[in-house]
Amino acid sequence: MVDDVDKLFNDDPYWSEFKKIYFDSKLKDAVAYAKEYYYQNQDKMQFPVLWADKWDCLSLAIAYYEDSISFKQELQNDASKIGEKWFKSNRTQPKEEIESNNFKKTMLCVDCASTDTRRSDYFAFVVGSLADNDFKYVRKGEILKIDARTEFDRYVKHVLDLLKEFDDITHIYIEKNTFNGVDAGRIEQEIRKDPELSHRNITIINEMQRKNKNEKISTIVDSVNNGRIIFCKERVMPEALEQLMDFSGQDTSLHDDFPDCLAEFSNRIEEVEVIHRLKFLDKNLLF
Repeated sequence: MVDDVDKLFNDDPYWSEFKKIYFDSKLKDAVAYAKEYYYQNQDKMQFPVLWADKWDCLSLAIAYYEDSISFKQELQNDASKIGEKWFKSNRTQPKEEIESNNFKKTMLCVDCASTDTRRSDYFAFVVGSLADNDFKYVRKGEILKIDARTEFDRYVKHVLDLLKEFDDITHIYIEKNTFNGVDAGRIEQEIRKDPELSHRNITIINEMQRKNKNEKISTIVDSVNNGRIIFCKERVMPEALEQLMDFSGQDTSLHDDFPDCLAEFSNRIEEVEVIHRLKFLDKNLLF
């Protein structure tokens, strides 16, 4: 194998074009188009391969693009370098372009600030959707300084405001570690009392954070780097994206609130089930 696979698969003109086609959200079968491009330029895209009877350049490239961390650990025996930033790039689109998609599912994820650690002092909010092109869109992303002990009402109100701003949110995920479910109960009460929200079928998921953060955040590295998770240019705070791009692992990063919240959205949006309400037509319209 080559010494620097990151440089090969991201900077080489042919492989970078392959990557661009492979992750093109506007193509119905981007993988097929990318493979066709490879076969047309195969002689210019070769590189030394160990175990050539088992691996070829195309399958290695796809394995890298789909999960570069596992690729390096399993195929190159290259453990993550301490202090190295995990995210190399991010893809943004204007609000108008993002909102033109057909969204299948939309949820709000909340990562609450801890009350006693130096590093976890932000509340993170992600409003994200899964579109029918199977790309994930962060329609709003925030990190806010909210004192978990003295500004509880402000936090609850902000959640309600986000629900009103995005009327297609059907699920809220709130990690349980900070308030032990008190906030979820209060938000549920406020939804019932609010004339604008009470008619909506909103499910609140309130669970303890038990997974290893590095493991969880590692699942979104390639989706972010390759543009499968797309961020709204106007609605995602620059500070939130900066926190994401600065992440170098749980033990070496000053903050991990936004990447953790983003990973929660990316993983959970696949699992949530949306129950659509039945719409009845006026029978007089049929005749």
